[in-house]
Amino acid sequence: MNKSNIRKLLNGGVILASKYPILSVKVKLFEGACAGGDKLADKGVLYCKILKDGLIVHVFSTHLQAWNDPRSRCMRKMQMEMVKKFMSGMNIDEVNDAVLFVGDLNVDYWLNKTNNEYDEMLEFFEMNDPSVVCPQQTSTVDTMDKQVPVAEFKHCRKYSFDPRVNALAANGLSSDGSLELLDYILYSRTHRQPQKATSWIYPLTTSTPWSWRSQLHYNLSDHFPVMSEFTFEM
Repeated sequence: MNKSNIRKLLNGGVILASKYPILSVKVKLFEGACAGGDKLADKGVLYCKILKDGLIVHVFSTHLQAWNDPRSRCMRKMQMEMVKKFMSGMNIDEVNDAVLFVGDLNVDYWLNKTNNEYDEMLEFFEMNDPSVVCPQQTSTVDTMDKQVPVAEFKHCRKYSFDPRVNALAANGLSSDGSLELLDYILYSRTHRQPQKATSWIYPLTTSTPWSWRSQLHYNLSDHFPVMSEFTFEM
């Protein structure tokens, strides 16, 4: 059987929606560059060019290889190389356009002291992480109107994957009980820079429960969403 004709059982888990006009959409699939159970998912990177109030924002969204064993990290690095090549091929205006790299990158911030994968990722893509859990980035936070006051950001959750408080994370296929920060909204260092930037984990839930495996759930996913605000001078 020709392996290229075998359909994946799952999609890549990436969707991008915008309240502002989407000018262009492109997709790059990882195809065979997956390991373990991820071979069943049609993973890749989704690109959207968005126009917001005169500002062009290029958004690259992906769901990288899961798990932290050596083979998975190697495959994740291979996927990153594919994403970077895909980004480079867009010929984006470095002066006027903003670039965001977002998604479940499956790189655990809290393991960085032992494996350096998080720092290596930022350097490889030339990205900054405005997350409030990153000490080097908290200085970018300024007072802006938010549902969650800026002063309280440091008290927000440290983990986007937290099986202690999210039953979907506790009972999912990828859970081993670890507390992880895997989801990010990063911005490019080499393109248009924001005046202010911050992102934080928001434990969003629904007020109407839904049923899965004979249990009622209020969480929307096994991962908590990451929210972000960027201010650009126009």
